[in-house]
Amino acid sequence: VELIPQPFAASLEQEARSGGVGAGIYAAALALDGARVLRDTCSKKALCAKAGLEQSSRMSSSQPAGLTFSTFHDVDESVFSSMSLSWPFLANYAVSVLANVDDSAEVEHDDINEWLDVLIPLLFAGLYDALNNISYEPPTSGALPAPADVAIAGLEALCTLLEKGNNTLMTLAGDLQSILDLLKDKLILPLLKLPSSWDDSDESTAEEVKGGETQSIISHTSNRLTLIAQACRLLETTCRARTASASNGTDSSIGGTALLQAFLLPLTALESGAVSLSGDDYGAMDIIFSSCFRCSDILISEPHDDIGDGVDQRSLARAVMMVAVSVLTPPEGSNTSLSKTNDAATGLLMTCVTSALIDTPEKRQLSVTTAEAGCWDAWKAVCSELDDGFGLSYSMPSITGILADWDNSDRQISALA
Repeated sequence: VELIPQPFAASLEQEARSGGVGAGIYAAALALDGARVLRDTCSKKALCAKAGLEQSSRMSSSQPAGLTFSTFHDVDESVFSSMSLSWPFLANYAVSVLANVDDSAEVEHDDINEWLDVLIPLLFAGLYDALNNISYEPPTSGALPAPADVAIAGLEALCTLLEKGNNTLMTLAGDLQSILDLLKDKLILPLLKLPSSWDDSDESTAEEVKGGETQSIISHTSNRLTLIAQACRLLETTCRARTASASNGTDSSIGGTALLQAFLLPLTALESGAVSLSGDDYGAMDIIFSSCFRCSDILISEPHDDIGDGVDQRSLARAVMMVAVSVLTPPEGSNTSLSKTNDAATGLLMTCVTSALIDTPEKRQLSVTTAEAGCWDAWKAVCSELDDGFGLSYSMPSITGILADWDNSDRQISALA
């Protein structure tokens, strides 16, 4: 609510105190009117600020009345400006209220669903506009919502709808995949200084990226870390929805190949050397890679063989496990401080070793690798899974070497703890 200008915020807070549902409906109506005002007054029919966009001061006289006003001639220009500027925040607020209405509430759920059904296409349209113009940062005094603000609000709203299993959103699979593709091409890969066309078969591109020739297209966006966090949250939420649907036997392809590419390509780039964890953008890299490991963890944590799009759990687990091991065993002398990534990689290893996806010989070797890396929680999990005692015997030389390393007391203490 703090992002919504007065007097809308005051009205919403008053409606919220009287029951909540009314506040959600009012916010939805304001968001729809604000988006219509913005598209009608902009030269390019846009839902966010973009380069070369001009906005007139009044709506077209041919436009009919809105949901919150009977005639636009009687509405002050400052109100129109506030509506067009705040439509993404209003839409996000409306979704957060309407999607969380208790089943026991005395309200017609069909009416609520009708409002959500109208808001969802608007959210997709706003995200499409915002992500395609994400590199543009308008003046702070502008009357148009910044692409980053529209993207953050839209991504948060989509996460809310996915978490609640909204039926309309589930039927718009193509739109969701398009947004996931845009997140990969316009946000995730550029932040890692990879071109949007990069894939695991393009070795020459990977070599070019090592030279740092590809720069992030959103390096100047002020709230970039919030944007990245919301993007990664959508990836993880979509993975949970995909896993839940697969477990229920309904649909194992939510997000399609776009989802898999969005979190697997960064890990592939890391494994191939196209991306290094010793880069200078620690904050963004930590958010992205930790989320990629969590997405993998989510998709292999539930017992179902096929996770859709021709990918099986066993192959996925083996592939991402090796990337996690490489992250937890950095080269000698490297300086990485990606704590979230290390925690997520450790969590993924724990999931792999306690599942039936990794066979006994692999677990024996993993006991050695985790000991050398000092990942003692994962090491203990591996050893406990190996009833034959081979985990301890296989890794004993590595443990002995760590205890004999008098130049590294931290590793010695960690091994003894």
